[in-house]
Amino acid sequence: MEISKRNKPQHVVERELRNEADSLMLSEGVKPHWNKTPQDYWESLHLQQDYNKTRYWKKVALKYIMNDPVNFVKYYGLGIAHTLFNLATSDFSVNLGISKGEYINLKAEPNLLNALKKFISGKSTGELLIGSFVILYLLFVYISFIIGFVKLAKSEKKSFLFIAVLFAFYFLLIAGAGGLARFKMPAVPFYIGISAYGFNVIMNYLMRKINKSPNPAK
Repeated sequence: MEISKRNKPQHVVERELRNEADSLMLSEGVKPHWNKTPQDYWESLHLQQDYNKTRYWKKVALKYIMNDPVNFVKYYGLGIAHTLFNLATSDFSVNLGISKGEYINLKAEPNLLNALKKFISGKSTGELLIGSFVILYLLFVYISFIIGFVKLAKSEKKSFLFIAVLFAFYFLLIAGAGGLARFKMPAVPFYIGISAYGFNVIMNYLMRKINKSPNPAK
């Protein structure tokens, strides 16, 4: 939410917010704990993993949320969309050793249509190909989930459905505005079974259609 407001790179905004939390700690007489002077930004993140800081991060976060709750809800929804539909093509390209195009920071682009345009224009051919396969897979899984959910909701297995969906939504919602593809992993075991059931429904439907079709003339 603050990246677009401040119009600065993500790592700069993160550092400013963490510094704000540190200043709040000092103002209350609590000294931020540092084992050593960080050599760079990434090391500073590692050194800041002090649980004494968490309640001050929470205070800073709540201040910005309360000042602009409507905008926060918007970015929370975007974060869930990022969790569900982030294709992670840059990570795939690195692991597969293919050429990389432009890195697109979804958190810096609140407009999904603009993010899509940047993705298409800025990615390499290999990344676009990977992205095509990934989005087709995701759509297949989510459509199968919807079909499986509807069928199970009409069956006697509602308790299983409720528990699985409850845990899946918990893990999808807890990442909130910060969500990306990797934050979906804890939710997958809870919804993938429903997707598999939905796929089975689709396959049974297709098999019935095939079996009912007239035999071709010999």
